[in-house]
Amino acid sequence: MQVLAEVETRFRVPPRGGRPSDPKWTERRLVPLAPKTLQRLEEIAAKIRERHGAGLEPMQLAALLLERTTERISQTEAEDLLDARD
Repeated sequence: MQVLAEVETRFRVPPRGGRPSDPKWTERRLVPLAPKTLQRLEEIAAKIRERHGAGLEPMQLAALLLERTTERISQTEAEDLLDARD
């Protein structure tokens, strides 16, 4: 439900038309995913579309989840991730 609220609050149809998106998303990058991860994103996005009619695509969901995670992780937690590799 929180993801749906974010979609409804943040996503806007671009001035020239097209798929609704967050206007602040100006960077485009390719993100490699495991097939299993993409499949799970597709399943979650499909459930949101079916239940709430929100036009949410799997990679838009991935972008929302990535933003949430990076906003919530502290500097110490980020450094701990690096230390775990050593």
